[in-house]
Amino acid sequence: MLQLSYVNFRRGSYILVEGKAESDRFYIIQGGQVQITRETQVVAEQDGNILGPGDFIGVVSSMSSHSQIETAIALTDVTLISVRKDQYPELIEKNTPVAMKIILSFSKKCATLTRPSPG
Repeated sequence: MLQLSYVNFRRGSYILVEGKAESDRFYIIQGGQVQITRETQVVAEQDGNILGPGDFIGVVSSMSSHSQIETAIALTDVTLISVRKDQYPELIEKNTPVAMKIILSFSKKCATLTRPSPG
């Protein structure tokens, strides 16, 4: 049985920090708002870098074993669902809509990190 844990962050708290070592988990925002920033802004985010309930943070680092690609700061008090990397297969199996959203989020973030090669 998939058992996810909840974590809370107070307004102004840093949830993820760009450049930190890879994480073994990512988060689904259950309540509150999170601001995403990047030291090197490759492509401006469409919605002003503000994420809310149902959005994900830390997916790229967790799934790719790379350091964090962004900093996430709690704009309000935030409740997050913590998903360990080893729980991902079961999450996909039991909740296809969540899995599809994670995949789309992951691919969108990866696309902003890579630039097409010349030629």
